[in-house]
Parts: sequence; structure tokens; C-alpha cells
Amino acid sequence: MSDRAALLAAVAARPDDDLPKLVFADWLDENGDPDRAEFIRLAVAYYREAVAHPPATDPAKARRMEELFAAHYRTWLKPIYDAVGQPVPDVRKDVGSQGGIALTTIDRPLVSCVLHAGFVGMLTLSVGSLPSNADLPAAFAAEPINTLSLMLSADVAAWERLNGPHLRQVYSLTANLARVGYPSPDDPDAVPHPLADAVFGSEHLTGLRSLMIGGRSGERAGGYADAFFAALRRSPVRRQLTSLSLLSVPHLGRFLARPDGFENVRKLVAKPGSTPAAADELFARDIDDGFRERLTRLVIDTSPVYRLGWLTAGRPWEHLDTLFLTGNGVGDVGATQLAGADTLPALRELRVQNVQIGDVGAIALARAPWVANLKALYLDHNPIGDDGLIELALALDRGLGYLSVQNARSPVSVATRRALIAKYGLRVNLGEAG
Repeated sequence: MSDRAALLAAVAARPDDDLPKLVFADWLDENGDPDRAEFIRLAVAYYREAVAHPPATDPAKARRMEELFAAHYRTWLKPIYDAVGQPVPDVRKDVGSQGGIALTTIDRPLVSCVLHAGFVGMLTLSVGSLPSNADLPAAFAAEPINTLSLMLSADVAAWERLNGPHLRQVYSLTANLARVGYPSPDDPDAVPHPLADAVFGSEHLTGLRSLMIGGRSGERAGGYADAFFAALRRSPVRRQLTSLSLLSVPHLGRFLARPDGFENVRKLVAKPGSTPAAADELFARDIDDGFRERLTRLVIDTSPVYRLGWLTAGRPWEHLDTLFLTGNGVGDVGATQLAGADTLPALRELRVQNVQIGDVGAIALARAPWVANLKALYLDHNPIGDDGLIELALALDRGLGYLSVQNARSPVSVATRRALIAKYGLRVNLGEAG
């Protein structure tokens, strides 16, 4: 293995570690590629700034990254696109919110990639449409790809063309489902699906730790996703996972009550379905104590419901550091219930965005005893006015690290906005003035 290959393998194997990235940048400097080295260092630094609380990104870094990318992106991306048998597409590009270069392809190729922290770490493939000359091992050798987003069709043979030892490099996989066949709606767990079993039966996904199962929107999405989730529950892959995202899987309650084989999952994202019945199942079941003991991150996006007893009653969520309740109907009732909870001792980041919380709920959250322990509180896209916003700002004086109330759906006076920004600076984000 060459020095370059060994260094790229180290970057792929440690996706959350900046050190291998910076070591590779040093190697690039020593081997005649100072611009790529500069780009990697800037991207790493910008990402650190973007995810801090409060975020404090440097516009000069963003401009320089864009300059370097515009000058070199065809050269940097050419090995990837050569490997999959396509020309490098024209792109619209900007520095993303977390430091990656976001590539928006103009001509919608079958393959696209994302530069994050200076590297191509993510590859998006339409598996059934790959050209016959695609060389996936070469693509994985060219860059430290550790994240795959796959659009899967019913063609098992197409998956087998992708399957191979290079997949051992994959840390994170998104399985987006299209035209995979529809299992019996009466008992989806009982219907084997050849493609689902082929994917999760791969002997090469040994490095997989993060999995998202997606599905088409609409009435039939649950059937597609259920077939893949059922195959996952039969596969030893489930025991490797530390992060699991289930989109359009309606039987969330069943899973939370009986998570057999998922003992290593620490991060869970779940969208149980679009119908009230699917969401209500979550509240009707007892949640396995193991989840309450182990989860560090929980994201729940349900249909409009107000009940949060499953979260605020019972045994504590001992290590839950990050909680997202997004796009559902928490409302003032749920916010008040959440504010009075004593089941979230480790919570450090709370996102309750677009959940119909008004001034009453905002004031309750602001006065919650645990709010002083939060590094960040996000209440964007809620109907919060001056009264709620002023009370929330007082929580910054009591220890809250960062407050975001962007795009409030109730009028906020110019005087209140100016006073809070003047006092708290980057610790408060109120978005653009309306």
C-alpha cells in the first residue's frame, strides 16, 4: 500500500477524528499539492467553528475555500467520476453550514459526491443505473469514502455489482428505497425480500456503524421500509450499529419495546409514519429500559400529537445528551410538560423546532431548572413573540449557552431584537429581521 493510500485509509477509518486529515494535509504539502492541503486545513477549522456553541464561522475561510474549490474541483473530483464512468459534472457550490462544500449538480448525474472537511467522504449512487464500466473499488481507493447513500431498485444483480471488499470502508449507509416491490401490508415481517436480504447479508459491511432506512413518501412507504427493517432484524449487521435512522417505518413502538439485537445503538432517529395511529403506537407501548439507559441522541418526528409522557415519565434517560422533537405538535402543553420533567439529567442540546410552541411554552422552558445545563436550545419556526423571547434570553444569564429563535412566527419588536443582540451577541440567533 502506498503512503497516500495508507493515509486515506486512516481518514476513512476515523471519520470523526481531525488528526488523520491534518496529517494527510502535511503529506500533500510535502508532495507538491499545497492548495489541496490548504483547503483541507481550512475545511477542518471551519467545521470546528460551525458546530461550536455558539457558532462563530469566519467568512474569510469560507471565501478562500470557495476560491480553492472553484480553481481545482474538476481535478480533485476527476478520479471519482473516472472510476464510475462519468464526466465531472458542472456544479453550483457554496460552503455548507457545517464546513463541507455543498455540491448541487446542474445536470443531475447518476453519481454525486460531497466534499466534507476537504475530502470526498460521501458518495450517492443510483445503483440500478450505474454504467457497465463503473469501477467502485477504484472510487473507494481515490478518496476516503465512508458514507454511501444508495437509491436501490428491485435488481439484486445491480446490488451485487456494487457489493465487494471495498464496502468494508463504509461507516455510514443510507438505503433509499425505490421500486423494490411491496410486501404484504398484513404482515410485512413475514415476507422475505430478496434485495433486503442481499444488502444486509453482505459479508463486506463489517465497518458499518450508522444506518438510515428511507422510503418513498406516500401510503406505500411503510411497506417498503418495513421489508428492509424486517431483513435488518434478521441480520447480524444490527449488532454492529451505534446509530440507526428509521424513516417511514410505522412500527416504531414495536421496536422501542423490543429492540432485540440492537444493544449497541446509541443514536436513534425515527419518523414512525404520517398517520396518527402510527404515531400513537409510540405512546401506547413501554419503552425498553435499555434505550433509556443507553441512548445519547434521540430524534423523533411524528404526526401532530401532544403527549410526551413516554419521554417525561418513568425511568430517566440517563445519558441522553441531544433531543430533537421536530415538525410535530408539541405545542405549549408539551413544552410545559417537558419543562417539568426530571427524566433528562444529561440533556445538553434541545431542538424543538416547528412544533407550535408559543409564548406560554417558551416561558415554561426558559424557567425549567435544567435549562441552565444546556449548551444549546433551538426554538426556530415557532410562534414566539416578545414575552417568550425576553424570558428565554434570561435563561442565558442563568447558564444556557446558546439560544436560536429564527423565523419566529409571531412579531418580535425591533427594540427587543436589537437589545438582545446587543447584550448577548453570538449567543443568541434571531435570524434575519422581518
